[in-house]
Amino acid sequence: MPKAPAIRITQGDVIYAYQNMKFTFLKPDGSIVKEVKSDVNSLLGIYLDNSNFLLEGMPMPSEKDKKTMVRISSLYDSSFNKIKDLDQIKQPSPLAQRIEGTYHNSVFEVNAGKIFTGNQTRGYEIYVFNLDGNLIRKIRKDYKKVAPSEGYKEKYTKSFLNPQIYEFIKDRLYFPSSLPPFHSFITDNKGRIYVMTYEKGDNAGEYIFDIFNPEGVFISRKSLEDFSTFASLRGLIKNDRFYYIKEKKSGFEKLMVYKMIWE
Repeated sequence: MPKAPAIRITQGDVIYAYQNMKFTFLKPDGSIVKEVKSDVNSLLGIYLDNSNFLLEGMPMPSEKDKKTMVRISSLYDSSFNKIKDLDQIKQPSPLAQRIEGTYHNSVFEVNAGKIFTGNQTRGYEIYVFNLDGNLIRKIRKDYKKVAPSEGYKEKYTKSFLNPQIYEFIKDRLYFPSSLPPFHSFITDNKGRIYVMTYEKGDNAGEYIFDIFNPEGVFISRKSLEDFSTFASLRGLIKNDRFYYIKEKKSGFEKLMVYKMIWE
C-alpha cells in the first residue's frame, strides 16, 4: 500500500507534496501548479526556498559492512545534481546477528532559512546548515538516560507493518539498557528547536521536550502531550501557534491548536 504524500509549506508559503520521487506544487485551493520528477530514489524529499532539494536516500548496505544499512541525506540543485552529502544514519540490516530494538530515526527540518538534521545513533547532536549546505553549528546537550519500558517494547514490536519481517528477526532482536537521547524534533519559523526526549512528562501521556532558541542555546524544558508516530512528530509550530494531531480513544483524530506565550 503506497504511503500518503508528505505535504509541506515553505517559508515563501509554497505548498508542495512529495511522493514516489515526484514533487507536486499546489495552489491554496489544491489545484496543481507544476510537477517535478526526481531521478533519485529517496524516502524523503524537501524543497528549499533557494530551489535546491534535500533528499534522504533509501537504505543501502554499507561498503565496509554488508550487515549495516546506511541512509544518506544529500543536497541537490534544481536539476537534481548532487551538491553534497549532509548527514547519514546507520542501522542494522535484517541479516545482522543482533538487531537493536530502537527506531533508528533520522530527522530533517527546514525552517527560518536553515536545515536541521539529527539522528538517534549519533547521540544528542543536531546539525544546522544554511540552504547552500554549509554547516553553521552543532548543538549538543547532556541528557538523562531512560530505560525502555514494557510499553515502549510493545509499541516497537507492533511498528512492524510486515509480520513476516518481525518473525524473521525476532530471535536476534534486543533492547538496549537505555534509549536514544531523543525520539524526534520539530522546528518553528523563527528557528527554535523542540526536541522530544524519552523522559516522562508531568502528566500521563506527556513527554519532556527540550527547547533551543534560534542561536542553538538551550532555553527551556516543557512537558507536552505525545503527538509522535514511531518515526516522527505530527505537529507544526508557526507564528507562535502550536498545531498537532491527537488520536482519540475511539480511533478518530482531531487537530489541536494552542497559542504559545513566551515569558
